[in-house]
Amino acid sequence: MIDYGLTGKVALVTGVSRHIGIGAAIAHSLAKGGANVFTTYYRPFDEMQ
Repeated sequence: MIDYGLTGKVALVTGVSRHIGIGAAIAHSLAKGGANVFTTYYRPFDEMQ
C-alpha cells in the first residue's frame, strides 16, 4: 500500500448520508490511508430531493 502520510491526521468528511456514495467512498479511502475520519450528514436534505 502507498503511504500517503495520513497516519495521525484527522479528516472531516461531510455529506456521508448515503452508504454508497462519493462521501462514503472518500471517508473509506482516507481511513484506509491511516487518517482518523469524522463524518457528518444532513439526512433531511436527501429526503427533500
